[in-house]
Amino acid sequence: MSTITYLAAWRPISARIHGLERASAVHAGFLAVNSGSPYGADKTLQKHCEDIRTSIEQFREAFRDSLPAAANAAIERFMEDGGKQIRENNAGDAKLVRTIIVKLVAFEAELSFCLDSQTERVRSAAELAFMHLQRLIVVDQDYRAKWRKAFEKHETHCERLGALHLLWHGIWAFKVDANGGKTDLVYQEPPQIGSAPVALGMVLTEWKRGIGNPDTEYVAAKEQAALYSGGVLAGVELESQRYLVVVTKKQIVPPGDLIEGTVTYRHINIAVEPEAPSTAARRLAK
Repeated sequence: MSTITYLAAWRPISARIHGLERASAVHAGFLAVNSGSPYGADKTLQKHCEDIRTSIEQFREAFRDSLPAAANAAIERFMEDGGKQIRENNAGDAKLVRTIIVKLVAFEAELSFCLDSQTERVRSAAELAFMHLQRLIVVDQDYRAKWRKAFEKHETHCERLGALHLLWHGIWAFKVDANGGKTDLVYQEPPQIGSAPVALGMVLTEWKRGIGNPDTEYVAAKEQAALYSGGVLAGVELESQRYLVVVTKKQIVPPGDLIEGTVTYRHINIAVEPEAPSTAARRLAK
């Protein structure tokens, strides 16, 4: 799981594009009273465009597999048009530079919308919640003891603790009931309409204890999660991703994402007796 979300990585690139937009506006004001730009302003703007294009390319490579489909499509369109013009403008054509900046500003607006929709905020919050949960178990002895106790009892104890943790992050986690609808993880009953004042949204999770073969537990969790056929009950429901969580004593390497149609199944591991990263890496490498 990445230690930085794509929203956090995109913000400085977005800010730089906005800065370039302001600089080009100042330059346009200068051109309104002067016929040319003799001091190299266009070349400076072109250099910033080149740097931004490089940043966008690096962003795409780092997050290609986790970006929403609409975001990947927006990046591809820009790279084939404005990005190509940036790369080929070796002569620093002034009119082309100004055209490129317009395309960059339009691209920034489109990509920011794709990445910062309510659904994407729910997804980002869920990812952070799981990362926070594992690290809290590492540093908080009392919390670690609580999870160890839950692990020894039953998976429902784990999913209840997990649901409460996600609530700290504004996420209401639910699981699939026998009819393919929702079940509240805390009360183990169908939730009532209007009973969940969720800050961000709802996320489907399936929790299993990895007391045997973790891969088998992931398969079972996926089969259960795939039964879900309900709709939005309250707030915003994250329909594009479902979280399969296997709780183990020590860390394991979970499978990669599984994509079926428009749904991505994320495999999450929570260890109740986590080792130091270096120790776990050596053990898992054997």
